Amino acid sequence: MTRGFDDRRDWASTMHREWLEPAMAAYWDVSPAAIQPMFSDAADAITADAAGGIDAIVQTRGAAPVFVAQRVRTMRAFRGSCYRPDFSLREQTSTGDASEFVRLMDAYRTGRDLPSCYLFGIGVATSRRACVDDGLAALYWIDTREMMASIDAGQLEGERHRSDTGERTRYYRIEELRQSDCIIAEASGRDLDSVYRENVPLEPGFPQAEPGVQTGKTRLQDFHTST
Repeated sequence: MTRGFDDRRDWASTMHREWLEPAMAAYWDVSPAAIQPMFSDAADAITADAAGGIDAIVQTRGAAPVFVAQRVRTMRAFRGSCYRPDFSLREQTSTGDASEFVRLMDAYRTGRDLPSCYLFGIGVATSRRACVDDGLAALYWIDTREMMASIDAGQLEGERHRSDTGERTRYYRIEELRQSDCIIAEASGRDLDSVYRENVPLEPGFPQAEPGVQTGKTRLQDFHTST
């Protein structure tokens, strides 16, 4: 296992625990105990990001479990200014492992192991350490099936870039995802901050799934490999 894998996994795990899990619990109106993290290095787990990623299963109230892929990116810096990054999917890894894009497209086309939702968080700072300490600037719930269907049909192109290490990545602007009806819900500012305040009601703008509504059609056992 490489140091880079360890660093990505540790950061993803911390951001899940400290910042994503409370927002997920508030959105689906469940306790944190109803959220089961899935680590990419676990033998029985299938995650969208095989290189240090972490996903989750949410046991919703009166509905099927929801498989949630997760991704957090830091703010980007350019010429002294900070800006929010685009949502990205690696299309080709430098190690030859199956990339997120390949895994998700295969899941979409086969109808198995596709996350119902991709939770995309943007940290408040350009460093991982600062994001761990200070949290998120914005959070987006992306309809994974709608996104992959739009990509597969050529309706959602994004931009492709290759890194110096040979990785190829597709980048999708949030506005593009909105226009393709891929954004289920989003939160930022006071609405998002209200999740982390103790004994304070959520701000009215924080999104919540309707209780008791079927939010996923897959079964829990679909997300695990057989032993």
